[in-house]
Amino acid sequence: MSFLQTLTDSAITLIPYTLILIVLWACSGKILSKPDASRFKVILVLLMTPHLLAWLPNYLYQWALLELDFSFAASMGISILVELSLTLVFGIGLFRVVYFLKEVTCRPVDPE
Repeated sequence: MSFLQTLTDSAITLIPYTLILIVLWACSGKILSKPDASRFKVILVLLMTPHLLAWLPNYLYQWALLELDFSFAASMGISILVELSLTLVFGIGLFRVVYFLKEVTCRPVDPE
């Protein structure tokens, strides 16, 4: 599979996800206060990053196996490490969403 084909396959799954995050990004500015919206936008970037780089583990596997002539196990290990790091970034983003929502919903309301 070529790099362009890998990138195209990733884009097919990335486009709907990106559209959802763009809508959330636009709505967060209208619904939330400015500091909360800013925090939420940072969280959305964290959630988006692994999906932008979803093609990377497969590409690194192919590159290490074919170009660098690494063994299958080493190529697979590199790919798995990259995949785990991307999953970790996404997990951190999910935890930040949970704690952000918990903080926003548990704030005392000013009686003004």
